[in-house]
Amino acid sequence: MRVRHQPPPAHSPSTPNPCTPSATTCTTCTNSRCRPKLRLPQPPSPRPKLATGKIRRSNAGTNTWPPSTTTGNTTSGTTEARPQPTTTTTSSSTAASPFVRKMAGAALNVVVEKLNEFAPENLAEKWDNVGLLIEPFTKRNINKILLTNDLTENVMSEAMARSSDMIISYHPPIFAPLKRITQKSWKERIVSICLENKIALYSPHTCWDAVTNGVNDWLAASLPLASAQPVMENLSNPSIGAGRLCVIQGEITLGAAVDRIKAYTKLKDLKLAVAVNRNLESPIRTFAVCAGSGTSVLKGVKADLYITGEMFHHDVLDANHQNIHVILLNHSNSERGYLPIFREILRSMLKDYQGIQIDISEQDADPLQTY
Repeated sequence: MRVRHQPPPAHSPSTPNPCTPSATTCTTCTNSRCRPKLRLPQPPSPRPKLATGKIRRSNAGTNTWPPSTTTGNTTSGTTEARPQPTTTTTSSSTAASPFVRKMAGAALNVVVEKLNEFAPENLAEKWDNVGLLIEPFTKRNINKILLTNDLTENVMSEAMARSSDMIISYHPPIFAPLKRITQKSWKERIVSICLENKIALYSPHTCWDAVTNGVNDWLAASLPLASAQPVMENLSNPSIGAGRLCVIQGEITLGAAVDRIKAYTKLKDLKLAVAVNRNLESPIRTFAVCAGSGTSVLKGVKADLYITGEMFHHDVLDANHQNIHVILLNHSNSERGYLPIFREILRSMLKDYQGIQIDISEQDADPLQTY
């Protein structure tokens, strides 16, 4: 027969406890409730694992690597050495921030800020659409910038082939408001490609026309200058504004002026409307320039010669009958030659940022060609 083990009865309060409090074992009974509490050695606290490649940062933003090399044992009162990772000696600059890689390029907002410092957006005509036209949602540094006079589909393909991060187009591709972005028109396709490929788009247009050392100052330098001033002065700053009215240093003939302008703009040909009762040997002492379309800016300006991209037919006739010669270069041909000048200006403005490549489009060209 199997006998069930019965636990020994507990000592009653009136019965003295036979167990000696200082004893390490009970000599009278096996009742656990009457055993004195023993001070057993405490196991050491578990050691934290060493980092294996990943760096954890504290809330204060400081690096917790390398971890502390000792831990305290409050029970024993001694410290225990923790294994230390193998380290290598580095230079002072690397040791200060061994896990930070210096990024090349500049943030988009930095580039836009520099562009606005050179030609503030408030210089633009009221009808114009200038500034940052496309800003990608994903932020990334600008490493490659493509300069162009007109952003056509051919130039857009070139920007894709160059892996451009930003396009600076003198003429704004987005001028009239877009009600939708589909694949039906070439301008909508350009906007769609820029958005899909995270390419920023900036347009300065008439800001560059008005600013000092801008497009009109470049065009005015095609002839030897004694002085130049804006045709339409800015009220807050008389040194800036649309067009330029210039005085030639010395005196040249109309024929010599034509040759100088062709060599300066690197154009094989141009259009010349000689003033009534004048010829190629007529002297030129003053001239006025307006890059692009000069109809509204040059109308009524007193000078011996107008230099612009295009003018209305009847305005050319009016100028000729006022003894004013007119040279037409085609609209974008009177602007495009400024891009190499601006590339050097932009390089100077971004000189503190490493690895920024600035290219001029090879596909950009005036749509009107002479055959």
